[in-house]
Amino acid sequence: MSLHNPGSFIRKHHKLLFFGAWLLINLVQAGGTELFDDEAYYWVYSRFPAWGYFDHPPMIAILIRAGYLLFHNEFGVRLLIVCAGTATLYFIGELTARKDDRLFYAMACAMAVLQIGGFMAVPDIPLLFFATLFFWVYRLFLRQTNLRHALLLGLVIALMLYSKYHGLLVIVFTFLSFPRLLLKYASWLAIGVAILLYFPHIYWQYQHGFPSIQFHLLGRNAAHYQASFTIEYIIGQLLMAGPFAGFILIGAALVYRPADRLEKALRYNLVGFYLFFLLSTLKGRVEANWTLPSLIGLMVLSHQYLVDRERLARWIYRLAPLTLMGVMIGRTYMMMDLPRSRSILKDEVHGNRQWVGVIRRQSGGLPVVFLDSYQLASKYWFYSGLPSFSLNSPYGRRNNFNFWSLEDSLTGKRVYVVGPIRNPVFTEKIDLPGWTKNKGKRVDRYFSFSRVSVGADGMVSVPAACLPLFQQPEFAPIRIEAAIFKEDSLVGFFPTGMVLKDLRKTRTPFPGYTPPALPAGAYQLRYSLSSCITGTPTVNSAGFTLIIP
Repeated sequence: MSLHNPGSFIRKHHKLLFFGAWLLINLVQAGGTELFDDEAYYWVYSRFPAWGYFDHPPMIAILIRAGYLLFHNEFGVRLLIVCAGTATLYFIGELTARKDDRLFYAMACAMAVLQIGGFMAVPDIPLLFFATLFFWVYRLFLRQTNLRHALLLGLVIALMLYSKYHGLLVIVFTFLSFPRLLLKYASWLAIGVAILLYFPHIYWQYQHGFPSIQFHLLGRNAAHYQASFTIEYIIGQLLMAGPFAGFILIGAALVYRPADRLEKALRYNLVGFYLFFLLSTLKGRVEANWTLPSLIGLMVLSHQYLVDRERLARWIYRLAPLTLMGVMIGRTYMMMDLPRSRSILKDEVHGNRQWVGVIRRQSGGLPVVFLDSYQLASKYWFYSGLPSFSLNSPYGRRNNFNFWSLEDSLTGKRVYVVGPIRNPVFTEKIDLPGWTKNKGKRVDRYFSFSRVSVGADGMVSVPAACLPLFQQPEFAPIRIEAAIFKEDSLVGFFPTGMVLKDLRKTRTPFPGYTPPALPAGAYQLRYSLSSCITGTPTVNSAGFTLIIP
């Protein structure tokens, strides 16, 4: 009967067809597109299972590891992310009280971020998935506040926080929408369960000096406010909501009056995320994707408003094909086997196998170390199959390569180092079109001590494996220096008087540091240790503000 009446089949199985097509398209995209830089970095996460990482909680590493066990390629890296992205869209649709499936499909097609972002292995997709589940369980909790729903809510909160720290804002704005939740015993039970399940990550942060808090709250602050931060943020949110229909969806969601406590929570989250990160532009650049959980409220609330306004809803049907056309062009381009384009600022999905092959040949199979580029180190590892390392200097920033023991395996060995041409140490040209910023160098006896950390608590933390190395004459004396920056310009490296050959313990009090005589003003200080690359020490602390009166 379905073969003779396809219209009837489509009407009966439209959900299966829509979500099945959505899943299939993203699976094809996942297997046919080279990795973005951050995806490769998160893949390296998955090689080192842990309760936490420098930049993020461990959920993205868990999902990548599970998929990669099945398929050792880009498809495996993205497999579970694609499934989570499709499930997210389905559950968002389930959150709508009054349903117009055709309108919902058009809205989804009008939002490019859901389509392009739906196949990328980044922490935002697990966050969006578990945030959607949070609101789905929260609705159950509101309807029937009992032990089962409290335990389930606590579990989902923990999974959301294990995905990305922004999940904390979802909880805060939800409680602000209904403060009487704090009077319910079941609410505190849910919070207790979430804290208990999340404790391993909290303990990991404690063990490592809370690096994520230092990085996200302090390390990303700009030296001074720039109007471009706010302008870029506003434009980014319009594009996130939809390159053509975004202003309609945002307007509809904001003027809609919530009909129940769930919709009120979604409204608080929508407005709360927008305002929180708008204010955050006062202290630095804000990435557009940081507000991604607000898309849940945006879709549900705008759908509820447009479902009764056919004339306005028609514009969504008219504009959605334009977004689909643009997305189709972008998808096709990303899947084409092309060299990296010089006309695109960051063409991360083309030519990776080419440059990896060139460097592998030029290095003669030696271990490769990249200076201040966790992106290149991660990509090289993924596409060559050979572990690679990022030596992070004060000119860059710390990341998870400062924690992994990979560095120890390179100590004393011959390696090939890739670094910027501004450093005269790097003299070997890399025979690759477009590679004009980096050159190479062979190092006979490599050493660096990225895993040593100087904390805000005045303690020097040293892995036990490093202590014997400080006594070896070919590495000694290793000294702690202060790299001082004025805004983004290096003022200089200044001795602190601490020599690491004197260390006998894994944790040693730092004797204190008297800054040099500098003109009055605000500076940034980063402690560093010398390495085998002349003029390139490692960065061994977060950036501390130094005020010279």
